[in-house]
Amino acid sequence: MKQWGVVDTYRGFGLATRIIFAVMFIAGVVLCVSLWLTDVGIGLSEPYFFTRYNGEWLRDHAYIPNILAGVTGFLVGVPVALVVLQTVIGTREDAVEMTKAKRVSAAAWGDFSDAATEFASSTRRTALLNNATTDVYPRFQEIFNKLREYRGDAPFEPPPQERHDELVAFLKAKEAKFKTEIDTVTTKVGNIDELMKLWTRVLSTWSVVNVYVRSRRIELDLPWFNEDSNSLLSMTLSTAENQLFDFTHIHSGFGPELPVVSMDMAHQWVLSYIRWDKGKLDAALLQPDGKAFGIVGLDDYPRRAQNAGVFLNSLDDTIGRITAEGWPDSSPQT
Repeated sequence: MKQWGVVDTYRGFGLATRIIFAVMFIAGVVLCVSLWLTDVGIGLSEPYFFTRYNGEWLRDHAYIPNILAGVTGFLVGVPVALVVLQTVIGTREDAVEMTKAKRVSAAAWGDFSDAATEFASSTRRTALLNNATTDVYPRFQEIFNKLREYRGDAPFEPPPQERHDELVAFLKAKEAKFKTEIDTVTTKVGNIDELMKLWTRVLSTWSVVNVYVRSRRIELDLPWFNEDSNSLLSMTLSTAENQLFDFTHIHSGFGPELPVVSMDMAHQWVLSYIRWDKGKLDAALLQPDGKAFGIVGLDDYPRRAQNAGVFLNSLDDTIGRITAEGWPDSSPQT
């Protein structure tokens, strides 16, 4: 049951103060009632302390009734005035604090949503869910299958010169397009250094929202966004690593050793095959346990691209839903 503000204010005083206020108020009420009854001639039969001063006696001693009126006003007015005044001051302070909290909430949420929206931009999501899976990987598979065809089945025998020349001509025809498609995705997604900076900004602005802003809103009983959105954001932003970084490793990362670990490395192998003579190319491709491109592929590439795109979509959708609900100015639907 919701209490009046003055009751909350009164209960906020110390025990001794509450007792003094209560005694003063009760004494003032008793004095007011007693003197009023005497003044109108009703009077009291007991005790004698009151009955000895009847209404006529009080009217003959004007100064004493004024003193009694002043005492009555003091006993009743002081506790009431202090409690009411403190209530008004407290209400004003609460209103000021709420205004400040809402202003800080809006500013912090704006910084976070801007950072997260930039990180999960539509350009980046399109590159992951479309360009990477419909352009880069099919081109990769086309080249990989051609190399597998040249390699043949065990036992591996060097193909004739004509087959080598045909393979090199094919690689030359595909290399530029393969490189362009890889670079397109790299440009749209961003390099690892750029993404780390953006992600650090997302995490730092989220920390302000989730720690400082949330604690202030809890103190002032202001609404937080709904549990589903809160859970999604908490899970998404609970670690410095994310699925987008997994994709950048397999797209543009370079490993110190074989096997092939990224699309950029696969492209470097294609350039090498074009430059090498037949003997060196055959030595790389015809090893039964080799780890060169054409022997080892990147089967995990589409899955990582898809996971990264879904991860960014989830982040962008959650922020868009919270913003559309009007938070932090209004209470979101649960």
